[in-house]
Amino acid sequence: MEAFLRRQNPRQFQGQRKLVPDQLRKTTNDLFHHYRRGQAGGPPPGITLADQRYNLKVFPRVVQDETFPAKPNEGLLSYKDWYQVQDDIDAHFIKNRPEEHKKRKEKKEAVAQQKALQGWREAKSLTGFMYLRKGTGLHFVKVLGAGGMGLLSVYVSYDRNGTKRFWTVKRDKPGNRDVAAEKKMTSHFLRAPHIIQILNPDVDLVEDDEDETNDETKDEKKDEKEDETMEDADDDTSPSKRPAKQRKLEHNQAQVRKASRDHRNTQFLASIARKAGTVHLYPPTQQPSSQPAPPPPPPPPPKVGPTKLADDFPDTMIMEYLPRGSLLDWFRKLGKMQYEGKTDLKIPNRVLWDMMACFLKMCIAIEYHPVILVEDKSDSYFIPERLPRKPTAELGSNIVHFDIDANNVLIGDFDWEKTDGKVDPNHPLYDRTTDAHDKTPIFKLIDFGLAEPMAPKSKNRADPMRNWGMRRVGKQGSFMPEQFTREWNYIVDAADAQQPSTAGQYSWKSNLWQFALLMHIAITLSFHPHYAIHALRQGKLYNGAPSNLPDWMQPKGDYATYGMHLLDSKYDHVSIRLRHLVARCLCERPADRPDFEEIKEEIVWAYNHDTPEEKEKARQWCREHFERPPMPTVPEWTRVEAWTKQNAIVPFDEYERHLESLKKQQNQQTQPNTGNTPPKPGNTPSKPGNTPPKPSNTPPKKTGKTPPKTGKTAPKKLGNTPPKPGNPQP
Repeated sequence: MEAFLRRQNPRQFQGQRKLVPDQLRKTTNDLFHHYRRGQAGGPPPGITLADQRYNLKVFPRVVQDETFPAKPNEGLLSYKDWYQVQDDIDAHFIKNRPEEHKKRKEKKEAVAQQKALQGWREAKSLTGFMYLRKGTGLHFVKVLGAGGMGLLSVYVSYDRNGTKRFWTVKRDKPGNRDVAAEKKMTSHFLRAPHIIQILNPDVDLVEDDEDETNDETKDEKKDEKEDETMEDADDDTSPSKRPAKQRKLEHNQAQVRKASRDHRNTQFLASIARKAGTVHLYPPTQQPSSQPAPPPPPPPPPKVGPTKLADDFPDTMIMEYLPRGSLLDWFRKLGKMQYEGKTDLKIPNRVLWDMMACFLKMCIAIEYHPVILVEDKSDSYFIPERLPRKPTAELGSNIVHFDIDANNVLIGDFDWEKTDGKVDPNHPLYDRTTDAHDKTPIFKLIDFGLAEPMAPKSKNRADPMRNWGMRRVGKQGSFMPEQFTREWNYIVDAADAQQPSTAGQYSWKSNLWQFALLMHIAITLSFHPHYAIHALRQGKLYNGAPSNLPDWMQPKGDYATYGMHLLDSKYDHVSIRLRHLVARCLCERPADRPDFEEIKEEIVWAYNHDTPEEKEKARQWCREHFERPPMPTVPEWTRVEAWTKQNAIVPFDEYERHLESLKKQQNQQTQPNTGNTPPKPGNTPSKPGNTPPKPSNTPPKKTGKTPPKTGKTAPKKLGNTPPKPGNPQP
């Protein structure tokens, strides 16, 4: 981008003011001009916002002409209607354009097959590298997905008791460095319950197995250490014994000589016994017998892991495995169930409040890393996220995720399902309101590949080029007001130089805004079809501590927010306090959004006012809709080893069938064509006169090519075309 060009051509920018080029300003301003209005595609012809004269004045509040008197729910599409639209599109093409529908289907299948083959190639190379050559103790299970950026697959490890533990392995494609940066960023959030956990070197790695199979390796390491010690020692103080490697070599040679002497002595005694006729006094030697050979011994168990070598791959990230999938999969599942008439899709209030509590904990973990608050790094228990006594911007990390969406929030386990790595209820920081997940499963944030520290003095905000470039970081539909606000139209240089109220003012409240978008989807179960933002409207929202006073007596403030449509009567089944809170989190200005303490007070108030019936309803609803899928089937490690060595790109599930077909082909090639066996298809029949006479019991040989006996009738030719001579029709 422009920052990269500046580094490559520094002379071009010498002696010039570091202003952002008009082309970059034009593309970003024009893009977000239509993004704010919920329009798809690029700007219409004639719109050139960047060419106008810029007023250096920044509006202290939201510009009035940006607030639209839009109707509630205008432009939203529910997941139920989305399935209906897809069925209508397919029905239209099947009825009116069958050929085009067939081509679309074939193209879709071809693309899926190509992605699958790409995934299997990457999985084979990764498995062969980690399992066969490095010995990490991780064994391949299946591929989750593959794309242009890398591979996602599932592996399993075993402890010394044979207990399985599944891992998700993410690997970069050759030449990329995205996973390495993501791994470095994710390592800051070790032992945070609501952040995806990567391989912890202090807890998850195991030492080499202490059985007899590893004694040799340990002796070698011990001898190498002794050699290094002797080399470093002084000649006057060094011991008089020989080096360890030489002693080991001489010991092995002595063992070989001893075995050779014993063998010669045995042969000598046997020859004397044969000559003396006393062979029957000695035990009989093993002679070949007619009995069947004993079955081969079972293969050795897989190596205990993960070992220290598993953490030595910079382009590979090993994470915990969560089988329930992402929040996006859950939203789509609920929409499909409603489309099929199985549920009314009304999520209980307790479940929505628990989701909001998890999102709050994610914000706290990103801003204040839990692992820096403890001294014992080897403890396997998670640390409850907490706020410092005086939370300030200087104490926080100011990390902005930039990619928080439903696909990057995974659904974890209930408290009663976890076996390790859970929050200790006896921990002094344990909070029953936000740390317990006995009714609703825990939610975890993943994918920190785009996360950047956005402190006021960081390079991302000090450099104008990077400051403007951060506007387009993220996915369409998840941009935050700090990126798309109209204040950018009045900024020439960096945003901080003119001190705007919204533009470029990144903080932990930027993450809060994206989490509020997820809460908006959970409440409405709808999304914008063009992946744009909703209408910005002025309204009065709760802005004080929760109380039992009537609505007209609650303290309120005037805010410009993108969530005013949540107050529509269509969503009266959701708590009014929760809808006001989400609308506050969707405010235009970061200063208008609530802080940590205010959000926690709302959650605690809602938890204390829940009835036992509502809590039981939430528990039963979650048991039904958050059902745990079965764990993946672990293949035999010998099959995995053979699969990594074979050359053909064959899916793992079809590998046995592939081996059987290869054996049949080898048998057909080696088996002679005698007796009643028909000739192989495609072989040229022997010429008359050169074939020796057959025995009398052999049937006469047919002329022409014999079709293979596959059990299927060969297709007949259509039309009146006569058959060619010498090639009779089958």
